[in-house]
Amino acid sequence: MSKSDVDQYILDVLSGDQVACKSVRQAVERQVRDLTSSENKDFPYYYDEKTAAAICDYFPAALRHSIGRHAGMRFELEPWQKFCISSIFGWKRRDNHCRRFRRVYWSMGRKNGKSSIAAGIAMLMASIDINPYTNDAEARAQVILAATKKEQAEKVVMAECIRMREQSPLIKEGSIYQNKIIRFGHNGGNISCVGSDRPFDGLSPVLCVLDETHSWRKVHQPFFSTMQTGSGSRAQPIILTVTTAGDDRSAIWLEQVGYAKQVLEQSVDDDSLFVACYEMDEKDDPLDPDLWIKANPNLGVSVSAEFLEQQAKQAASSVTAMNRFKRYHANVLVSSSEHIFDIEQFSKCSGELSDWREADAVSFGVDLGGRDDLCAVA
Repeated sequence: MSKSDVDQYILDVLSGDQVACKSVRQAVERQVRDLTSSENKDFPYYYDEKTAAAICDYFPAALRHSIGRHAGMRFELEPWQKFCISSIFGWKRRDNHCRRFRRVYWSMGRKNGKSSIAAGIAMLMASIDINPYTNDAEARAQVILAATKKEQAEKVVMAECIRMREQSPLIKEGSIYQNKIIRFGHNGGNISCVGSDRPFDGLSPVLCVLDETHSWRKVHQPFFSTMQTGSGSRAQPIILTVTTAGDDRSAIWLEQVGYAKQVLEQSVDDDSLFVACYEMDEKDDPLDPDLWIKANPNLGVSVSAEFLEQQAKQAASSVTAMNRFKRYHANVLVSSSEHIFDIEQFSKCSGELSDWREADAVSFGVDLGGRDDLCAVA
């Protein structure tokens, strides 16, 4: 990785040459601010450029894309990915050389490579993550992929890990996949899945990936808390959240994103949390193609403008489709109570009723409220 890749990304965001949302600009400003502070020896952290470069170089050296038009090709990181990866792994504590960031909140629109990034980090940390106390690969490095249901973790991030393993001769030679667990022989590392619907114990992960926390509800709070606290014996564990936006029922996600943005705004001081939130800003028109890259940093790579154009056409004429577009492709909070039709359009249908006695047919409909709405008859 050329140092200029990250430097240029920072310069482009700050200058406006790279279209970016408020949260991403704040993340970049935080990086610049901390780099300046690190010149003072009293600042508790330093930026290790060699480690940052080595971690970014691992992706194309060891990993291959497994699906889509890039299947079989080296996993070359895009500038925005290099910025995030180098920040997460490059910052270290002066007192013990352990990683600074213990928690990561990384959010973006769908189809922007969340699963691939999470899988790549999982493969890295299960196999060659270096323990600063031993200066060797972390012994028995346990990586946990967590979702509300175990099957969800297995079919998304774990499935990507399995495909990556098959694509990489280097990784395949040094590991086995058996009983839904990837195991590495040289250090005893492994990657496995857990869900709130299955019993689990004995967790001591170096990495815990929390997948799509927008779908986690209040009932999952004990499970969420367990995932946060299971890695106390590790030297430099990471809790990695990769998610798109949720709705007003996404209690855990709302707490996460609210806190993350407070950190970026400097209203909360938390040096252990890295935040990268790619989203459209509050006053943005979600259907403006020039702004899509704010929430879709991989636009033109893993998500095409043509795909977003198709989704936008539906959103322009459907409230439901617009709600979906804003959540999954603009990556912004939506309401769970959006009307399925436009009230203004519905009002235009009003007029004098015809004489039903002259009608060719009469229809009768009943809506049986299944949960929290009233029954209706027409």
